[in-house]
Amino acid sequence: MINWSLLIGNSNLEVLSRLKESEKNIVKKLLMDVSLTDITKLAHWYVSTPTYTTVRINTFKTTVEHVIEVIKLQLCKQSVDHGVNDIPSVKQDSLLKDCIVIGCWDVNRKLLQPLNKKQNEVIIDIPCGVSVLRGANVFAPGVMAMSPSVKEGDFVTVYADVSKKCLKGFLKYYDDPYKKYIGLGIAKMTRKSLFEINRQQIGIAVEMKETVSGVPSFTLPPELGLLQNYPSILCSHVLNPQSEDLILDMCAAPGNKTTHIASLMKGKGQIIALDKTEKKIERIKENCKNQHLNNVSAYVFDATKAFDGNCITERGRVKAPPYNENTFDRILLDAPCSALGQRPQLSQSLSFKQADSFPLLQKRLFKAAVKLLKPNGTLVFSTCTLLVTENESMVSWVLNEFLDLQLVPAEPIVGGPGNKNCGLTEEQCHLVQKFGPSYCNSSFPHQSDTVGFFIAKFKKIKSR
Repeated sequence: MINWSLLIGNSNLEVLSRLKESEKNIVKKLLMDVSLTDITKLAHWYVSTPTYTTVRINTFKTTVEHVIEVIKLQLCKQSVDHGVNDIPSVKQDSLLKDCIVIGCWDVNRKLLQPLNKKQNEVIIDIPCGVSVLRGANVFAPGVMAMSPSVKEGDFVTVYADVSKKCLKGFLKYYDDPYKKYIGLGIAKMTRKSLFEINRQQIGIAVEMKETVSGVPSFTLPPELGLLQNYPSILCSHVLNPQSEDLILDMCAAPGNKTTHIASLMKGKGQIIALDKTEKKIERIKENCKNQHLNNVSAYVFDATKAFDGNCITERGRVKAPPYNENTFDRILLDAPCSALGQRPQLSQSLSFKQADSFPLLQKRLFKAAVKLLKPNGTLVFSTCTLLVTENESMVSWVLNEFLDLQLVPAEPIVGGPGNKNCGLTEEQCHLVQKFGPSYCNSSFPHQSDTVGFFIAKFKKIKSR
C-alpha cells in the first residue's frame, strides 16, 4: 500500500528503496505516463485536494442563478463560524453553462488546530476521509472509532486511518503516527449510537466545521443539481446528446452522467443505462426519480453482452437488453478503470496486476459498443485514470481494430493533449483530451486543478 504523504520531500532513490516491487512498478509507470521525473511532485498532486468544487445543475428543472443563490446563502451562514467576512467565490463556468464553480475558504485564514485531548478523537476510513476533504460531513458508515467520552454536541478532532489498521469500534486511543488530520467538527452521535449491535449505521456522525482542505460544505436538493468533477461534466457535453436520440450508457453507475445526459435532452428521447449490480441500478432509478427525469430506462445487465445479432429491436422506445446492431445514435463508454486519477488519494493499494486487467475489459466493451452504434453515430470513451494503457494505447488499439471508427475532436476541448509515442500521431494526440498533473494549461484554475481524466470521441463510418 502506497502512502503518498510519506513520499513527499524525499529523493526518488529513497522513496523507491522503501517500496515493495509491485508498488515501485505502479509509481514508475505513473511517472512515465504523466511525463514527470520527480516522485515528490506526483505525490503532492495525489494528496492535495482540488481547490475548486463544481456543481452540475439540472437545467431541466431549475436555473443556474437560483442554485448560485442557494449556495451563497449557506456559505454566508458558515462565514460566521469561520470568523471571516468574505465567502468563497460562486460563479457560473464560462464554457459549460450548466456548471457552477465554488472556490475554497481563504487559505490564509487561521486554521483550527487539533484538540489536545485524546478523548475527543474520531477515526474515519479512507473513503470517508476523501469525501470530507471534498466538502462532505462524516456519515456514520465511515466511522471506525470514537472516544467513549464523546457526547453529542462536543467538538471532536477527525483523523483518517491511512494505515487501515483501526478495527471497527476500537475502544482505546488510536496511537498511529500515520493517521491523517482531516479537521474539526461537532459530534452528532455518541459512540453507543454508532456501534450498537444490530443498529443500522445511518445519518451524519460528525458535522464538519473546519477541514485542512478548506473546501466548503453545502447541500442541494437532488432536483437542483449535484456535485460532479469538472471533466465528468465536460464528458456529457462532448457526447452532445440531442433530444431525439436513442443513447446507451454502457457502465452507468452511479448515474451522474446518465442524469446529466437526460437533462441535456430536456427529458426527451431515450437513454438505456446498464450496470451489472442490482443495487447500483436501483440507485440510478432513484436519482432519476429525484431529478424528475423520465427518459431513462435502467437495467441490470453486463454491457459486454449487450449486443445480440439475433434479437429484434422494435421501433419506438426500446426495451430490455440485449440489442441488435446499429441500434444507438450515441454511446457513452465511461469505462471501468484503475481510477489512478482520483484526488485526493490518502493511500493506493492497487497492484500492477490489477491495473493490467482493465484494458482487457475495456476492449470487450468496445467490441459490443461498435456493433451497437449506428452508422454516423457517436461513441465517447472516458476514464478517470492517468495510465496510458487505459487511455492513449486503448484509442490506438480501437483505431487499428475497428476500421469503421474515426477519431474526431473531443470538443469542447479543455484538457491537454494525449501522450506522444503511445500509438497515436501528433494530430491524434490533439483530438483527445487529458487532465492530470502535467496536462491541462487552461487560464481558468478550476479547469486545470481537477482529478485525472481522459476523453476520446469517435464517429462510426462505413468500412473502408
